[in-house]
Amino acid sequence: MNNLSREAILGIILSIALFTGIYFLLPEMEPKKELISFEQEKELGDKLIDLILKDEKKIKSGELYDLTDSIFQRLREFQDEQYRDIPYQMHLVKNAEVNAMALPGGHIVVYTGILKIMDHPDAFAGVVGHEMGHIAHRHIVDRLLTSVGVGALVTIIGGDPGLAHEAIHHLIHSAFSRKQETEADEFGYDLMIKSGFAPIYLSKLFAKFEEEIPTNDIPPILHSHPKHKDRITTAFSYPLPDDFEPAGFSQDRWLKLIDSL
Repeated sequence: MNNLSREAILGIILSIALFTGIYFLLPEMEPKKELISFEQEKELGDKLIDLILKDEKKIKSGELYDLTDSIFQRLREFQDEQYRDIPYQMHLVKNAEVNAMALPGGHIVVYTGILKIMDHPDAFAGVVGHEMGHIAHRHIVDRLLTSVGVGALVTIIGGDPGLAHEAIHHLIHSAFSRKQETEADEFGYDLMIKSGFAPIYLSKLFAKFEEEIPTNDIPPILHSHPKHKDRITTAFSYPLPDDFEPAGFSQDRWLKLIDSL
């Protein structure tokens, strides 16, 4: 009887040790995103985008909308088969903020402030392609699981606006890991080339960030990215295949529309 009691006690101790180990190791386990299904991620994104766009002026028609949407649809058309079921939606917002951001489940928000410093439509394709990469790799839900936890995300899906605002705050003020940013960059470059857009125009956009925007006003799109100068160099020298065919969107038309903002 005494031996059985010792065995039982040992089993309890081992169970506690195992549970404690799992508890402390869970934040480092990959992939965290598997704790939330993609269907739940889509519901989460729908809740968050409604709050983000609530007081924003969304551009839904006109020449600029038609052009940016045509570029966006071309990117969707040329992405790899495994990502074609993602219900991407692009939201063009009239706002002076120099930024673009991805939300769970396929939403991409692009502010007109960032368009004003783009000299070519291929730069727009690069920014959107990068955000599509974050969505395809489910980086956003990973960030939220780390910052607010799975319980909070399930509660947001259930309709808690207070926690939803907290999640948005974390998305705006926290950053992706360097690994995640590099993955999104590579996804974006690859998609650009497949779609007929040249990464060199994205490098020119990065250079303009450095030239025109004060250090203390660096836009969120650059937070936690790989070293900025290295990123400029990578985009500038990214190799084009011999059979590369430009998408052919007019730079003159782009500049004319951007000047009208």
